[in-house]
Amino acid sequence: MYKLIGKTARLFGEFKGKKRITRALLAPFATTARDIEIKGHFGCTYLLPNIQESVAFELFVNGIYERETHEFLLDSLPKKGIFFDIGANIGSVAIPLCRQRPDIRCICVEASSWVYRYLVENISKNELSTMITGINKAVSDKNGDIVSFYSDEKVFGKGSMSPVFSNKDTKVETITIDHLVDRFDFSRVDVIKIDIEGFEFFAFKGGGKLLEGNNAPMILFEFVDWAERHAGIAPGEAQRFLITKGYMLYQLLLDGSLQIQESILENGTAMFIASKKKLL
Repeated sequence: MYKLIGKTARLFGEFKGKKRITRALLAPFATTARDIEIKGHFGCTYLLPNIQESVAFELFVNGIYERETHEFLLDSLPKKGIFFDIGANIGSVAIPLCRQRPDIRCICVEASSWVYRYLVENISKNELSTMITGINKAVSDKNGDIVSFYSDEKVFGKGSMSPVFSNKDTKVETITIDHLVDRFDFSRVDVIKIDIEGFEFFAFKGGGKLLEGNNAPMILFEFVDWAERHAGIAPGEAQRFLITKGYMLYQLLLDGSLQIQESILENGTAMFIASKKKLL
């Protein structure tokens, strides 16, 4: 029954109250539904761990995750572009992007070992293994360290190197952005999307060589004040680091438009685009 609810919901566009209505209809199945395979937009197939978590729920209901992010990335990647998806989760961003842009090359890095298995499965189901390479490591400022990574099945989109959402941890090896570039012998990286729950500063620090260049990649990242505090840094530190490397900051608004960020944002939350080229 819940599969029929999801399939019906995906037939309709987004409208006010859609998610609330669907959540109510799914309530009897929300805690028991596991490993659900769905068809999303652009012919994508996803294996979802559950339908409770926000990433899975949005895919289950709308067939695409964060449409405005998808459209921005689609427009921003040049022909034969190189894309790093850091904190790739189950592939909700990379898979539809590669479906629509078969010319690009994508490196997906996911720290959670059990979430990584879903990522690999989804890459395979969509026959994208020649375009997407998955890596089960945590991106940080040091290479080869062994750290704890906390990830819970109920909130699998909220994995972190801090026990904020879960006390369940596994050990994972760290890798730096600069080492990723060297490993694949890339002459450039065009766009980086990064979502690692407040630890973005450390990832940027580990990519100092790449980010210093004039042809440094455009970066899409989310700022959340309390997440950076849990990472042990002052809110806004990731923004400050990028500015020292010559980046300009823009907010990506809910309607998909950009707004120049004139100063460091230290409170609240925002989706940022960092670029060395003027976008407005």
